[in-house]
Amino acid sequence: MTNNHTKIAFLVNNLSFFYSHRFEIAQEAIKKGYQVWLLGPVDSSKENHSKYGFFFHHVPVQPKVRFFGDIKSFFSIYFALRKIKPDLVHLVTVRPWFFGGIISRLLKINSVVYAISGLGHLFLSRSLITKILRFVVFPFFKYALNHPHSKVIFQNKDDQDLFLKKKWVKLEKTKIIEGSGVNLNRFVVKDFPKKKQIVMASRLIHEKGVLEYIEAARKIKQNKKWEFLLAGEQDDGNPSCVKKKELDQWEREGVIHWVGNVSLIEDLFSSSSIVVLPSYREGLPKVLIEAAACGRPIVTTDVPGCRSVVYNGKNGILVPVKNPNALSEAILKIGNDSELMKDMGYQGRKIAEDKFSVEIVVSKTMDIYTNLLSTCSNINRCT
Repeated sequence: MTNNHTKIAFLVNNLSFFYSHRFEIAQEAIKKGYQVWLLGPVDSSKENHSKYGFFFHHVPVQPKVRFFGDIKSFFSIYFALRKIKPDLVHLVTVRPWFFGGIISRLLKINSVVYAISGLGHLFLSRSLITKILRFVVFPFFKYALNHPHSKVIFQNKDDQDLFLKKKWVKLEKTKIIEGSGVNLNRFVVKDFPKKKQIVMASRLIHEKGVLEYIEAARKIKQNKKWEFLLAGEQDDGNPSCVKKKELDQWEREGVIHWVGNVSLIEDLFSSSSIVVLPSYREGLPKVLIEAAACGRPIVTTDVPGCRSVVYNGKNGILVPVKNPNALSEAILKIGNDSELMKDMGYQGRKIAEDKFSVEIVVSKTMDIYTNLLSTCSNINRCT
């Protein structure tokens, strides 16, 4: 048990994401006696942070690039961290670790953990505006990511190799922790439904492969009366957000049924036959390890992050990115073979138990906290 005056601050740009992906880590930190602060924008999560033991400080971190909004975010984070004086900050997703990394160095905060949970629109988009933005901000990444007493957590080796190749980080300051973990007591195996139901669950942005899923569903429904569900909420702040009018059009066509944000995702998976994620690139998608824990076969793309969860032909099928024909063929192959479907589901559960339990992720993260804080007993040694 540590002194409860030792402060850990999580900086996030989405509170719902924090509760779905980092909540167990923060809870374990409280159990170990740390004082845990949550810094992020007030959003639709409507969580009562104090009931979990968290201290909350609003900072307007936004996902969409807006010059004056980003200046406001930067200084809001600066003054919040200066006031709280955390011993360690845990920075989650691109904008928090970019702004937070620079600010942590300026304020001489003792220790920093960077969570590279995926590369997102800034890295994947080919638009002219995004290319210009990359040209402007990439030179600052090395400074932001190199606090003298820090650890950079990657979810897959591809992302780690990219950052090493760009010389943004040093190998000895990096650590791979595969994903955010899954609660194996909550996500359990249940019988397959009699009716074929296919589901894709993700943020509704184009980089998740939403359009490819729609095209695959449209093709399959020409000959099959299978039901295709799309779960997730719009990300209006993201420039590649799927528009409401598109969702309405697909509903009218009868291609998919959009169920919106689903709080009990395990029930959705249990009522489905196959889980699909045709993403362009991931850190390590939590939705896939949750699907595996539920014993559901997976069809996903052969890209970083996704191929860390799915072993082709074992617990699912990997298909080329941006290829709706290959996607539909893989869905049909599994959906038409009940024994294959059950066997892949069984293998997926074993993989989830062996590699992706939330206890594994929490334990590895706590080790990082302990090592950073124990070797940084006074600020002069760490900044």
